[in-house]
Amino acid sequence: MVDLVFENNSEHHEWPEKFFSFVVTKTLEHLGLIRKTGLPAGRQVELGVQLVTPQRSQELNLKHRQKNKPTDVLSFPLDDVTLAKYDILPLGDIFICPDIALAQAKEHHVPEKEEMARLVIHGILHLLGYDHEKSPEDGKKMLNLQEEILNQLSFRNG
Repeated sequence: MVDLVFENNSEHHEWPEKFFSFVVTKTLEHLGLIRKTGLPAGRQVELGVQLVTPQRSQELNLKHRQKNKPTDVLSFPLDDVTLAKYDILPLGDIFICPDIALAQAKEHHVPEKEEMARLVIHGILHLLGYDHEKSPEDGKKMLNLQEEILNQLSFRNG
């Protein structure tokens, strides 16, 4: 089961919580962190997804990564094991800047839904400890897994 906290603090109100819930659930199922829909309840995974303005993205990027520019996605893992005994996994928070995501979709000639889903998946992988900036091998492993999950979601047809 997924406990998703969704906040849209951007000007892009065309992105419903349902979209993010779907991508998060399918990603966590693929990674084996939750059971597939329809099976008996298992682990509960908690995470937050926030849509933010470029200004907020830049503030967070500067404060936490010392990079003074807005970015598409930022992840903040929650290293809290106190709920493990209750089979609850609190992952952390993902911040996505739709302005940047939509510009990237246009630049790469991909559907907007595909790019937004890619960023959600990317953020979740970071929350789980994947780091594409650590080494070329780690980067390849993370990005291959990201695309494998994305391909199962079939956003390429709109």
